[in-house]
Amino acid sequence: MNKKAAPSPHPSPTRGEGAITPSPSMGKGSDGGAIAPSPSMGEGRDGGAKHRAMLAKIHIAKKQLGLDDDTYRAILARHGEGKTSSRDLTIAQMDAVLREFTGKGWSPSPPKSKGAAKRKLATGPEVEKIRALWLWMHQLGIVRDPSESALASYARRMAGIDDLHWADGGRCYRLIETLKKWAQRELPARLANRLQQMQQAGLIDPRNTLAGLLERCAGPARRTDTFDALQAAWFYLDQLPAQIPPPN
Repeated sequence: MNKKAAPSPHPSPTRGEGAITPSPSMGKGSDGGAIAPSPSMGEGRDGGAKHRAMLAKIHIAKKQLGLDDDTYRAILARHGEGKTSSRDLTIAQMDAVLREFTGKGWSPSPPKSKGAAKRKLATGPEVEKIRALWLWMHQLGIVRDPSESALASYARRMAGIDDLHWADGGRCYRLIETLKKWAQRELPARLANRLQQMQQAGLIDPRNTLAGLLERCAGPARRTDTFDALQAAWFYLDQLPAQIPPPN
């Protein structure tokens, strides 16, 4: 006759009688510690996309900055708690890496609009003379913005055209003359300051004066207050090898 099995001193709970006790290894890695979440866990679809976008920026910045592998991985480790692979960084750690790259001079390029092809510069002798004047005046500190867009804005104000491509002979002449008059107002003070600096540096005899310099450059038959005389004086100082002898 078969004996009935003795009831277990610890009967299993029936369904609904209690929660199942988790295994001691649940939620732990092979070393017994908690399993670390991946960088994108909890970020959802948008977080994963952001992670990939920042990863691409890090790779672009590394290439543009010309970082060697050791320097690059040292930066990752510094901001990533010892991690040396950008794929393992969290978004916050990636952001810190990108901020360091920005501090080193990297700048993300703005996205180019579709179909926005770079337009060729307007050409022609008169247009090139306008552009040369504009850039020279920038070197003197008269023009603040040397860009083509700033020159186009100036042309719009002075000649009523939106682009130098539409500048005919009359408008080119007007732009050249207005630039000359602008420089003519600014050059005397800048020449006097430059002359004084060169005298203090020992490059020019202190007995020389601005009036004498202008007379030398303009010639006996020319006025000394014209744009041509002022520009010639500036170029003369540019080419000065040592010092100007004092006038007789």
